Amino acid sequence: MNVPHDTHYINAITELAERRRIVTHRPIHSKNGMKLVDNGVHLTASLRDKLAAHKLLPAIDECLTVEDAVTVDGLADMVGTLLAAAPFDSLIDTPKTRQIIIEAFRKIRLEPTLAFKLSIARDQFPRIFSHSLEVAVCAAIIAQATDAQAVSSVTTAAAAGLFHDLGLLHIDPDMLSPEHILSEQDRKHIYSHPIVTYL
Repeated sequence: MNVPHDTHYINAITELAERRRIVTHRPIHSKNGMKLVDNGVHLTASLRDKLAAHKLLPAIDECLTVEDAVTVDGLADMVGTLLAAAPFDSLIDTPKTRQIIIEAFRKIRLEPTLAFKLSIARDQFPRIFSHSLEVAVCAAIIAQATDAQAVSSVTTAAAAGLFHDLGLLHIDPDMLSPEHILSEQDRKHIYSHPIVTYL
């Protein structure tokens, strides 16, 4: 009997696939080598149970491409909008500083797997995505203020803020609801998300 693996994340992917085209750019295999989905297949909700019943190797993110994925230019545009509004507008002292921070986001090395995860966050978990983007902006502002000459430091700080909560995509969304009362087991599960993010 197969134990479901990463069900919540696979649910988010297949739900998004009903609204946005998600296609396999390489076959999806189970850990034991069985091909589950061939290359070039448009994912649908009908594949949810099949995918959730297996541990997948490589990870599902490495096999999929989503239409209108998050890009560094798109991130930079969102950051520009954030920096023009409260409270961030009061933290930026010059137009040059604003431009340095926006350009730092354009320099993030956004590999396809991370772009895919950010796209799932943006479209399926907007609170997680907006929180991550705001943390990334705060990190970039602090990095710029402490090391104004090193654009690479600002980019590294921005990337760390942007990616820090991606592990939350793999947790039951009901646990993340403000109305949900967390059990001790729930807390342990949520506290593990930085390790999932790192992995």
